[in-house]
Amino acid sequence: VVDFRYHLVSIIAIFLALAVGIVLGTTTLNAPIADNLRDQVNSLRGDNHDLRSSVTNLQAQVADEQKFAAEVTPLLVGGRLSGQRIAVVIAPGVPASLRNAVVDTLRQAAADVTAEVKLTEGYLDPQRSTELGTLVDSLTTTTGDTPTGDASTRAGALLASAVVAGPTGRQPPATATAELLRRFEDAGMATVEGRLVDPGGLAILLVPPAPKTKGDAAGYAVNALLALAGQLDRRGSGAVVTAAGPGDVTTGALSLARADDRLSADVSTVDSVETPTGRVELVFALVEQANGEAGAYGSGPGASEPLPTPSP
Repeated sequence: VVDFRYHLVSIIAIFLALAVGIVLGTTTLNAPIADNLRDQVNSLRGDNHDLRSSVTNLQAQVADEQKFAAEVTPLLVGGRLSGQRIAVVIAPGVPASLRNAVVDTLRQAAADVTAEVKLTEGYLDPQRSTELGTLVDSLTTTTGDTPTGDASTRAGALLASAVVAGPTGRQPPATATAELLRRFEDAGMATVEGRLVDPGGLAILLVPPAPKTKGDAAGYAVNALLALAGQLDRRGSGAVVTAAGPGDVTTGALSLARADDRLSADVSTVDSVETPTGRVELVFALVEQANGEAGAYGSGPGASEPLPTPSP
């Protein structure tokens, strides 16, 4: 008869054998596994170091190229826009530093900046669309203009009629224009920098890379900006939509302007205008607009080439 102690000793022996096998197995395998992992870590660390060095070198090259572009900008753009009157319209979310850089480059190109209009968040707020529509309706008798479409499209038409005028376009009297802009300011829809003396022929619409809002509100804001861009082009001698960086490919006004076949046939786009290179491209795009042509320029998605071909 096999007693309980025999079973207990057998079970202990089995577990002891398993423990010894595990210890021996891990001791045998640990060394090559550890060596392999160590080699992989060292290799990845080396790759990471090489990539960091490459990024640092590329950043230095870009910085040098932009510094060079800034130095030669006066030579590249000097006199290119001589005799051209340009209105600058600025959407919410565009920093003052970008506005300053763009206007400085326009003046280096000998352009006459005739107006600067800053849109407010209220202009792009769908919850204030009824208010905007009421404002537009009250202004149509003042200007003699009766634009059609939704509130933002009609508002864009009136604003465009105040700041730009094409060679054959009808321009409201100066008193009506001043009243229109004052009413937009009083309603909290826009602000006007300086005194509008003479409407521009060309227009620049500075937009942020992406709207601040999301969903339907963002869609309304972008559509309002695109409608304004079309009206600036239609009522003036040409328009360019531009933004810092490449622009958000799904929600940015610049990217969506490029994706709109009807709008992009008439309105030019320029990305990365925060760089000296982008601002040179902007000047050349304005020259092309003055000649009745349009294109998408820069290095972001949807750009056809860096500059008009042949360069103006």
